Amino acid sequence: LRMLALERKNDQVVKLHLEPLGQAACASCIAYCDNGVVFLGSRTGDSQLIRLVQQPVANGADSMLVDTQGIQPQQHRNANMNYFQVIDSFTNLGPIVDF
Repeated sequence: LRMLALERKNDQVVKLHLEPLGQAACASCIAYCDNGVVFLGSRTGDSQLIRLVQQPVANGADSMLVDTQGIQPQQHRNANMNYFQVIDSFTNLGPIVDF
């Protein structure tokens, strides 16, 4: 999971960069609810309800996380830390095929 950060100077965007937030379910849709709570909807895995946090938290061994497909986080971030907490996970029942 990554966040696109815009750096502004005098009301102009001067730089774009991606901030890694941690490992999460592969999302096909993302919806910001309120107060830092985000819903990650997934077609291929379990959907998650997460809360964004300012201080990193450790990945739990029992967390429902997926590999980032070889993408390395920036050097100032720890690969075992997330900037979000999983509030709830919703089991994927799909695909449901009706014949």
